[in-house]
Amino acid sequence: MRYQALKHSKIKLAGKADSKIEAGTGVVLVPQEGSKIFLHWLNDSGKVVATYTLTFPTRVEGSVKAINGLDKETSIQIIEL
Repeated sequence: MRYQALKHSKIKLAGKADSKIEAGTGVVLVPQEGSKIFLHWLNDSGKVVATYTLTFPTRVEGSVKAINGLDKETSIQIIEL
């Protein structure tokens, strides 16, 4: 096969808002330029087990909470693998 079109979507985050992203076996998250987005992975009891600042396009697996660290709206492009 010479190409494969990938499914994609975009989520918008209001200032200081958060959203849960179900990445399953893997998606690529592409942050909007100039954004400040934090990713938090939570265990079953809701405690943070890992955190990451989304600065570059990043492959993510599982369930993650995306948090907008700025007061202005931003977006995240989600590309399914």
